[in-house]
Amino acid sequence: MAELSSRQFIIIVAFVILTSKLVTMPSVVYASASNDAIFSILINSAIELLLVFLITLVIVRNPDTNLFTLLKKRFTIVGAVLIYLILAIYMVARITLCYQEIYSFFLNQLYDDFSPWLFALPTFFVTGYIAYKGARTLGRSLEILFWFILIGTIISVISNVDFLQFDKNLPYFTEGTLPMLQGSMSSAFYFGNSLCLLFFVGKVDISPKLLRKTMLISGVVALFILAICFIFYDVFGKSMQYVIFALSEFSQYDPFIMELQRLVWLTSIVDITKLFCSTICLIYCIGQANKALMQTKTTILPILVAFLLIFSLATIAHYDLLVMFIAVREYLSYITLGIIAIILIITIILAAKRRKNVEKSIQ
Repeated sequence: MAELSSRQFIIIVAFVILTSKLVTMPSVVYASASNDAIFSILINSAIELLLVFLITLVIVRNPDTNLFTLLKKRFTIVGAVLIYLILAIYMVARITLCYQEIYSFFLNQLYDDFSPWLFALPTFFVTGYIAYKGARTLGRSLEILFWFILIGTIISVISNVDFLQFDKNLPYFTEGTLPMLQGSMSSAFYFGNSLCLLFFVGKVDISPKLLRKTMLISGVVALFILAICFIFYDVFGKSMQYVIFALSEFSQYDPFIMELQRLVWLTSIVDITKLFCSTICLIYCIGQANKALMQTKTTILPILVAFLLIFSLATIAHYDLLVMFIAVREYLSYITLGIIAIILIITIILAAKRRKNVEKSIQ
């Protein structure tokens, strides 16, 4: 029986694409691509949309088979375990960055001092519990919170449209296409969240035109991200490379807003909520991955193991967001590009195999 409605799956897809892009990603891209950063985001968005298309195609063509079973049939048990292990490693690293972003946000925006353990315990409970409750609870939670985050983001962004000049980053490509490509490659880690959609294979109620509706919403969300990032780059200009939490610091750009102090709190709540929700999606998926790898019936132990790894990595990084940025730009993004390439090939094989079987049955 499907655990997610088509509507909930589409919202999860929109959430996965949207919530990982509007916190620290714009400044990381700008640090490598400078004025051409918007084109780096365009390239990565196109790759992500292709990934969403192929994963959704696999989901549509395999409505009654979970991912692990599907991989075992096509790549044997060894191949399935290896693919799950690769996905699990990526998600552990991605969740680590999410938690680091949340902790740094609390420390830099809300508190002068904040104990890592005081942060870790309630964060573990909130994100871990919803992920443990399963896809149905995840879908319903995001169904409620998505509109708050979307509307809150729009309100926060339009507060400073008066500062737009539309030519602040011109001219583009003054150094050729190398900065654009460098910005794209060094920020790919932020565009791998869609890999987690693989774990919804066999859990979605397939409605007519699900693939078309998913891609339509995904395209709209990608354009929304591009528009907001363009506004960030145009308003902040060269100072963008020093901005860490783009949306929250953007809302403080207007002196009137700073005096009023109300919109600052709205953007803070929006940032925290979307980071938590993005983390919950990834925690659910790492639980599913570890469940298959550890061959357990529940996700309690897999989630506990994932948290142990995540907080160990955060401790090694000394809860320093700048350390994570260096890791993202110099190592994790390039590894993510390799993982995305592998998954693209795998999804093409899975979708093609299903299609071949359908054609044989018709004949």
